[in-house]
Amino acid sequence: MKILVLGAGRVGLPMAVDLAEDPQFSVTVADINQKNLSSAKKYARLKILRADASKTPRLTKLIRDYDL
Repeated sequence: MKILVLGAGRVGLPMAVDLAEDPQFSVTVADINQKNLSSAKKYARLKILRADASKTPRLTKLIRDYDL
């Protein structure tokens, strides 16, 4: 299952890390803030995506390939 977590801050990053512990999940964490993404890079099982999800058309395009 492909999971996208929007936001790699104080809530999103721990949630993504927990989800990524399950080998059946492929977890991507997306954030516009490079500092947050840098913190996420130390977790090998996470895929990192720099993205701005503040506009509906961009968000729709971003989530299209994910199950959750």
